[in-house]
Amino acid sequence: METAPAKDPYVKVEGAAGQQESIPAPTLVGGAYAVIWLVVLGFVWSVISRGRRLEEEIASLERRLGERK
Repeated sequence: METAPAKDPYVKVEGAAGQQESIPAPTLVGGAYAVIWLVVLGFVWSVISRGRRLEEEIASLERRLGERK
């Protein structure tokens, strides 16, 4: 008694081997680096901006405390 051969679970894709990627890898890497740098620069700008506002608020509070004495 012979058993039926096992079916191949993988489906062969025809015609895809010769196709080129639609976006070249250097373009994708360059775009990724640009996005990362924009996020980093935005974060640095945000920290500097909040630091300036905090310094202004501290100076204002110091002036108000100086007026009370």
